[in-house]
Amino acid sequence: MIFLDTNACLSVLKGNEGVRTVLDEFHQRLAITTHVLFEIHSVTAYFQKKGILDPEVKYLGQLTKFKLYGFDKLAALKAADIWATLKCSGEMIKVMDILIGAVVLRHKCTDILSNDGHFTKIPGLNVHTYVN
Repeated sequence: MIFLDTNACLSVLKGNEGVRTVLDEFHQRLAITTHVLFEIHSVTAYFQKKGILDPEVKYLGQLTKFKLYGFDKLAALKAADIWATLKCSGEMIKVMDILIGAVVLRHKCTDILSNDGHFTKIPGLNVHTYVN
C-alpha cells in the first residue's frame, strides 16, 4: 500500500501522468489519511462559503476510491514521538505533515507519495516523488 499526501491525492484524481508513472511501479492499493480528506474538504468548504467556485470540487466524489485511515491513540503517540524528535533536531515541519506521517507509520506502512520535502524528515518514511 502507498499513502498519498494531499497534493498527490489531487494529482491522482486529475489524472496527472507523472503520478501515474510512479504508481504503476507499485501495483498497490492507494490510501489517504483523514487529514488529507480534511484538507481537501476544508478548502472546498471555504471557497463555497466565500461564494467562489472551487475547481477541485468535482473530485470530491472520487475520494471514496482510496482506502481511508484515521488518527487513533497509537497514531497520536507516534505523532508525539515524531514531533519531539524533529523539535530536538531543529528540523520541525508542519504539524499536519507530522499527523499524516504518523498515521502512515502507525499502520505499518512506510511508503508515501509526495512532492513535499517535509516528509523526508520523518524517520521511517520512504518518500516517493513525481513529476507535475
